[in-house]
Amino acid sequence: MKKILAIDDQKDNLTTIKAVIKSNMPDCKVLTALSGKEGIEIAKKEQPDTILLDIIMPQMDGYDVCKRLKEDESTKHIPVVMITAIKTDKESRIKGLDTGADAFLSKPIDSGELSAQVNVMLRIKGAEDKLRAEQELLDQKVKERTKELRESEEKYRSIFEGANDGIIHVDKSIKVLNVNPAFTEITGISEEAAIGKSSFDLVNEFVNIKHLPRILNTLKSVISNKPIKPYELNYQDKILEISIRKQKNGQSVGIIRDITERKRVEERLIKSEERFRQITENSQEWIWEVDSNGLYTFASHVMGNMLGYKLEEIVNKKHFYDLFHPEDREELKNAAFEVFKQRQSFLEFINRNVTKNGEIVWLSTSGVPILDNNGNLLGYRGGDINITERKQAEEELQKHREHLEELVKNRTQKLEEQNKELARLNHLFVNREFRIKELRDKVKELENKISDKR
Repeated sequence: MKKILAIDDQKDNLTTIKAVIKSNMPDCKVLTALSGKEGIEIAKKEQPDTILLDIIMPQMDGYDVCKRLKEDESTKHIPVVMITAIKTDKESRIKGLDTGADAFLSKPIDSGELSAQVNVMLRIKGAEDKLRAEQELLDQKVKERTKELRESEEKYRSIFEGANDGIIHVDKSIKVLNVNPAFTEITGISEEAAIGKSSFDLVNEFVNIKHLPRILNTLKSVISNKPIKPYELNYQDKILEISIRKQKNGQSVGIIRDITERKRVEERLIKSEERFRQITENSQEWIWEVDSNGLYTFASHVMGNMLGYKLEEIVNKKHFYDLFHPEDREELKNAAFEVFKQRQSFLEFINRNVTKNGEIVWLSTSGVPILDNNGNLLGYRGGDINITERKQAEEELQKHREHLEELVKNRTQKLEEQNKELARLNHLFVNREFRIKELRDKVKELENKISDKR
């Protein structure tokens, strides 16, 4: 509901104005004030859509009230219609306009003119409110966008200054606009020596003549907007990777990355891989890797000699326990995964396997766990040695040992039987000797008796 504020020191006048508005504009709410001071207070509090202001009032006349309303930020946008007693009072109208009045009504007030003037003021107020709202929205968007740009600039500056890669910013003519601290650290070229110089001059001054043609061609490509692929450059004792990015405004940004250490690591890795390849290719041991489920993820070619499979038939196709002898599979599988649970290394895990053509092969398996940074098991890495011949020799040796033990057992049994016979014969012999002695003693005793009788 629209609000109309009428300010007049005559209560009858206010009653008349209120009645006219209510009659012709029933949707409007009429507020009244009997003094300029009261009117200003109500205007600030209620924010009416139009103010009808009488000029002639004691203490604070309409000019003073209008001036104060227009000077106050909270009420200056409210249209003011001044009511004058004389219709042709030119001076009053000019003075009213000077204080900020928007329109005039003369007494006695015509109800039609009053309604028309109020409607015009309401339309003006509505349009101004809309414009003000749009302006406030625009101001807010500008403020937010300015804040975003400032934050973006600060973020860019932070990234630019803190980047590990060297950054060089050049304009369309490839004159250096800016360089970051990393650029100076990598190239040894100070900010003072770089900024404002042509990139051609900078290259001629600091780059080895051996590499000049390539870099100069790169700079020409930048000027001519040709695409540029990243490339490597030997600079002093470093290896640099250089890439250039063209911006929409025609300027360019060069990224200079020191890849010296990365190249050394790559070289060591290549040598390490070559060393590993030579070892796996020339070793009699089958080198392998499995994931946490036991699926082969790597196998050296020795596996083919041991089990007869091709690498593509094993890697990412079979689990280690798939190769176990069916009679041993479950027991060995359970034992292996118990080790997996403990994430322990293991040595000489003896297992019986079946080759592709069905032959039995004995393997001695050793392995170590592969863990991630959090200690979680990724799989195992290890090797297998074919111990089939050793196993066969052990079995032959066991058979020979068992045969010898049987021979010893039989020989021992015979000896025991012979000892028993000897003991028996010895017992008989001892008894016989004892009996002969007794007979001899008796004969001698008889001989003595016969001799005594004589």
